[in-house]
Amino acid sequence: MRGMARSWRPVQTLYFNRARPGCAFARKAVLSESIDDLTVEYEENGQIILKELGKIVLSKGAWTTILFRYQEWKPQTSSYGPDKYVIRRYKKMGGEYRQQSKFTISSADQARKIVDAFDDARHNATLARFISALGIRHVGEQTARMLAAHFYDMDALAAADTQRLLELPDVGPEVASSIRSFFESPANQHMLAGLREAGLWPVAATEPAEAAGEGGPLQGKNILFTGTLSMARGKAKQLAEAAGAVVLGSVSKKLDILVVGENPGSKLEKAQSLGITVFDEAAFLDLLADRTDA
Repeated sequence: MRGMARSWRPVQTLYFNRARPGCAFARKAVLSESIDDLTVEYEENGQIILKELGKIVLSKGAWTTILFRYQEWKPQTSSYGPDKYVIRRYKKMGGEYRQQSKFTISSADQARKIVDAFDDARHNATLARFISALGIRHVGEQTARMLAAHFYDMDALAAADTQRLLELPDVGPEVASSIRSFFESPANQHMLAGLREAGLWPVAATEPAEAAGEGGPLQGKNILFTGTLSMARGKAKQLAEAAGAVVLGSVSKKLDILVVGENPGSKLEKAQSLGITVFDEAAFLDLLADRTDA
């Protein structure tokens, strides 16, 4: 297959025993202790039925994922058909790899995209994107970025108890309970173990907020934007985070600064009732410029 991120690896042939003569679906695989010996190839009566052409190991460890390329023997034409692709997932039990699942790939192009996606995820996934992609209830992109700012990796986040989570900005009882429920689920623990084995285990790009030293003018501050700003909301958030702030999603006692644009709505009233500092956009930009000029 051309254009693959990795080259196909030649493998040893692994043959299968027949559990019952004449039953095409009763083959019993010879179990392998080595990833190199795992294969889809097998023969019947001296004829190789599935001829393996190569494989790419997508992940290895207790859980191993392999993309195979193979051809199937066609008795009608006495020849092999076109190249086919399949992903198989194995689990090592008792020192031997046992197949747990498989997924058929429709084309060489799809196989290439899958390999490229694995490589991209391993090398480019950020901790914030990883947390957001897990689908934890009540944890969207903004909360995921906040969590990534306070925990170095998933191990640290998983170890945080409810009280520790409640100390974080933008985390109330419902969000804290949802996060704890996610990490306490055996199914999720199993999934995370598989992702770790696959090399999908990003860490924070910088030190967690608790360990960070002197930073920008908003270091350690919780900030929120409301109303219509002259700049895109995403740009404002980037500026605030670059200055050391954590951007929240709602007004609460944990909020330090509310930046308001035109038509701020009820968030301004709630912030004023809580005694929270309110900046307009100009004051926010002046604060950033003052530190830059200093």
